[in-house]
Amino acid sequence: MNSFSVLKTGTTEQDVRKLVGLPREDWIKQVVQNGRIYSVWIYPKADGGASAVYFDNGVVYHTNWNAAAPPQPR
Repeated sequence: MNSFSVLKTGTTEQDVRKLVGLPREDWIKQVVQNGRIYSVWIYPKADGGASAVYFDNGVVYHTNWNAAAPPQPR
C-alpha cells in the first residue's frame, strides 16, 4: 500500500516498475486506439481483491487501490 500510494498522475512505467514492481504478465492488458497505447497493470491484493494502475502512452493517468473487490464470503 505504501508504494502504491506514491503513484501519481504523470509517473512513468519505469518508475512504477521501480516502486511497485511488474504484475504477472497475464495481468497486464493493452489496447491501441487512435495511435495511443492504453495499458492497465493489475496487482492482486492479500484480501483477494486487486488494485490497478492505468497508463496512456506509458504515463500514469489513474490509479485505483480498490479496482476489484475481494470475493464475498459464502
